[in-house]
Amino acid sequence: MIADPGRFLVKKRQWWDVMKYARLHTGECYRTPAIYHCVARDAWLHVPSGFVVDSQKRVLGFSSVGLNCLYTGHAASGWENAPWIEAPAWSIATAWGTNYAHWLMDSLPRAVMMADFPAALVSGMQAGPFQLRGLEMMGAPAPMTPGAELLRFRELHFLSCGPSGVPHPEALRQVRERLLAAAGAEDQPASLRIYLSREKTRRRIVNGDEITEILRDWGFQEVFAEELDFAAQVRLFSQASAVFGAHGAGTMNGLFQPAGSVLIEAFNPAVWDHAAHRVASLCGVRHFHLFGENASRAFDMLICPRKLEKTLALALEPDTHPSLPEKIF
Repeated sequence: MIADPGRFLVKKRQWWDVMKYARLHTGECYRTPAIYHCVARDAWLHVPSGFVVDSQKRVLGFSSVGLNCLYTGHAASGWENAPWIEAPAWSIATAWGTNYAHWLMDSLPRAVMMADFPAALVSGMQAGPFQLRGLEMMGAPAPMTPGAELLRFRELHFLSCGPSGVPHPEALRQVRERLLAAAGAEDQPASLRIYLSREKTRRRIVNGDEITEILRDWGFQEVFAEELDFAAQVRLFSQASAVFGAHGAGTMNGLFQPAGSVLIEAFNPAVWDHAAHRVASLCGVRHFHLFGENASRAFDMLICPRKLEKTLALALEPDTHPSLPEKIF
């Protein structure tokens, strides 16, 4: 696998899309895997993927998600030249950990379950402001974010890893509670309707002006989450009675919404996932969705205004607008 990673990068896209549609529309019970505190001695950490490699150079498949993630990094790293870390450490490095959504779903739950362990914390290749601030708010030590892609440890602690995007419910609950408390967001009134705009980033809504006008009529205020400090994001979404946004990292802020509030996602059929739906279900947040149309090779999206109005009515005011939702049996 290390010598020829290309063999493991085939993506069965058609099968994957069928599976996603089925899970979204029929519902699914995700199994919560058992989580084990593991210790590896004289071991390597492949930082970009989070995989641990033991002293005999065997990849420990339970140390991170998806073996195809190992394709990054090894070509530039020498086994014997990897820097040694002498002090005991634990790892929260994982594939895609520089992404906001995966940091919340995959990395922080691993950090919160080992936050009382007195050792250095190893993050991924980069630690952005939201990562550093999030760990600080949870009471975890500042992470070591090495530039090397391969590190060698005398003693490395890590948690066995379940599927990416399927966090352990108890760990996710603790992440939510600690971040809300640290941000001063507990017991805030939930009265805001937030529109998560993507106009300043990729995968935009091409008829954004038309959609924004409809959302304003429904009392939504436009927010650019990427411009907010992490603690400010936590506080803002803790006050949201409803959130609308195109699928992306921002919709993962449903983690901080109050139980009983509403998260509405617009999906581009060409590129989407329902990770935010899973997180919402664990937090008591009601999830609704609609599908737009793919509008470009960059996965911009066109949203039907009528479909948006119907979805808003169904999610927010079904009794006030009885003619908008269509009952089909």
